[in-house]
Amino acid sequence: MVLEPETKKILCHIVRIKLLKIGKILIKSIINATKNKGECLKEITNKETMKVIPKHQLNVLRKTTKYIRDVGDCSEVHVNQIIPDDILLEDPYQSIFNGIPEVHSILEGSNICVHCGAKRFKHEFATFCCMSGKTKFASSQIPDELYHLFISEEESSKIFRDNMCAYNTNFCFTSMGVELDDDLNNMKSGVYTFLVNGAIYHKIDQLVPRDGSPRYLQLYFYDSETDFTHRLQWPNIDRKIIQVLVGVLSTNPYITTFRSLRELGPLDNYRVTLNASVELDQRVFNRPTTSEVVGIWVKGNDNITTYKRSIVVYGRSDCSTQIQPYEGCYDPLSYPLFFPNGESGWDGKIARDGVSINEVVGNGENIVDDLEGANSKKGRNTVTMYEYYCYKFQIRSSKNLILLGRRLLQQFVVDIYIKIETSPLIFCKLNQKKIRYDIYQGIVDVLMPVKLNQVESVNG
Repeated sequence: MVLEPETKKILCHIVRIKLLKIGKILIKSIINATKNKGECLKEITNKETMKVIPKHQLNVLRKTTKYIRDVGDCSEVHVNQIIPDDILLEDPYQSIFNGIPEVHSILEGSNICVHCGAKRFKHEFATFCCMSGKTKFASSQIPDELYHLFISEEESSKIFRDNMCAYNTNFCFTSMGVELDDDLNNMKSGVYTFLVNGAIYHKIDQLVPRDGSPRYLQLYFYDSETDFTHRLQWPNIDRKIIQVLVGVLSTNPYITTFRSLRELGPLDNYRVTLNASVELDQRVFNRPTTSEVVGIWVKGNDNITTYKRSIVVYGRSDCSTQIQPYEGCYDPLSYPLFFPNGESGWDGKIARDGVSINEVVGNGENIVDDLEGANSKKGRNTVTMYEYYCYKFQIRSSKNLILLGRRLLQQFVVDIYIKIETSPLIFCKLNQKKIRYDIYQGIVDVLMPVKLNQVESVNG
């Protein structure tokens, strides 16, 4: 039996690779396909094949031929034949294999957290996931259709995952302002990395489109067919996936409210008030109702929907409104695919386990109190922003859409990192009297002449 030329090339390649186990599997597949073990051995050990075998991989060849011999009766082939040195060539690509460890180094696992069920890694502290049980949140119900898009191997699901950032932007309520690093944030070469310079801003625009082209939250004011038409103008967007997402997000309280605006006619005189501090007890329940997150009122009338802290979106305004990172609506407005039910993100009124929600909600009504945290004689009784997202990013047996987010996960992680790092700066900005800035300024004034004298002496 004569082997096909392509099969010969495969055999020649197999004996060159260092991963012998993979080579065995491939060779066995070829043997099963050709039904002639002896012919395979002849092709591997003839002189023409030997010309492409590096000298230092001769041992691999002998092990491979021995393996084939053991598979069946191939006694007519001399496995231990002497191969002349003059036909062996040095492998010009051997350098790429240098330094590759021959033994796998697997990170040892650690015990699962007895408090929250997180799968910890070896070197993680016991308090990293949930502060030893002090941080506790209820699991949100994920729509089956949405979860199917995240994990299914169907073609439509693969398209969704490959373009997840585009679909999230298509359905989010805010626009994101960020300066990206173009060298890494591209899909043309290398590994995609979401790298930003500076801060990230999320802004929500007026209700009426400025240039006649609706975008972001303005898309929700149209009927279904018009809505689809505008959304499908984006590149890499599939109509069937859009239909699934529209159905999945139909119960989102923000979307429900904005959908109702389509019945009100011209929106120039309307205002929408977004609740910036949704004070739900996230340890028990984190699916707000429409009245808890947003209210609608007409210009000139008293605002009957009042929140402790709110964001007002006008029918027409001169500029967009920025969503601050310390506001509870920051996450659901910017990442609806991760928070399909409108679940609130971090805010300063999230009580630790064992603390009454009434005790926390009644302690302070401004952002300075939230960023600093409510405290008692026993210590802090609210969950910090860092503790909140440490809990959210853990691997548990329950479903977690965030960890399935691929490139959208990268964007979300960077966004949250900047959010955490920015919060202390916001606290310092809003709390100058408490940190007694005037004292530090006096120290700077004293040290500045000394520093200038040192610089002049070095330059002189």
